[in-house]
Amino acid sequence: MKLHFKESGNRHAETVVFIHACAVGSWTWYAQLDAFKDYHCITVDLPEHGRDHHDQKFTIAAAAEGVAEIIRLHANGGKACLIGHEVGSKIALEVMKRNEKLVSRAVISSVVLRNGAEAKMHKVLPRSVIVGVFLLKKLALKTKGFQRISARAYGVMEPEYAEVFVEEAKNHSADWLVRIIQEGYLTPVNLNGLEKNQTPTLILVGEKEPEQIRGSADDLYQLLPNRVKTVIKDGLHSHPRLQRAQFNQAVLEWLHAEQRDHTLRII
Repeated sequence: MKLHFKESGNRHAETVVFIHACAVGSWTWYAQLDAFKDYHCITVDLPEHGRDHHDQKFTIAAAAEGVAEIIRLHANGGKACLIGHEVGSKIALEVMKRNEKLVSRAVISSVVLRNGAEAKMHKVLPRSVIVGVFLLKKLALKTKGFQRISARAYGVMEPEYAEVFVEEAKNHSADWLVRIIQEGYLTPVNLNGLEKNQTPTLILVGEKEPEQIRGSADDLYQLLPNRVKTVIKDGLHSHPRLQRAQFNQAVLEWLHAEQRDHTLRII
């Protein structure tokens, strides 16, 4: 399956593929691209997200295959470093599991492997009730005040990107959003085989993220054999944007390191 993507940076350097979070587009990596300009950067729009308008529905498996195809066809040397955030991290793990030879290194940020309160709500409440809640949020998005609140809650402070965030949110139906969230968060992740995967992996998590995300980072740290874990000090779930300096520093220092230890660092 072909996905929409953009290339930037040094076209002859190591390829880095950025995989965005749920219900947004590849534009959310705007705080990284200049910092990673020495790399061959590819930002991908997942199925049914951003500028991807293909008929195939979004699933973790379909997204992983789309990312793998981009690596095969466009990555230098036929390999890429994957940088995923939230649901993008689940997809990166799926690519690692299915196509280990395509992944040179991986950065797994804010992965959600444990169910939190919102996920439990989606399991308990009737779907019609949840859709109704999102319909109310869409109505609220018509007001400038709620638009600013929503964008800032997602860590988007720059007006030009806040406009993109709001426009995307307006264009998505409540039914679509519920389906995408349920697929991204409630679909179980089969981690079988990753305990033997030797891909060098950096696990990132914000110090102030919800407990289930911090716990998920611990679970993954216990599972993967070749990993480093870094905690972003005061980091929220939107740390790639709000704590961009720490995020970029942590990833770039890890990429540049010739040797990797397995210690826990707080930056």
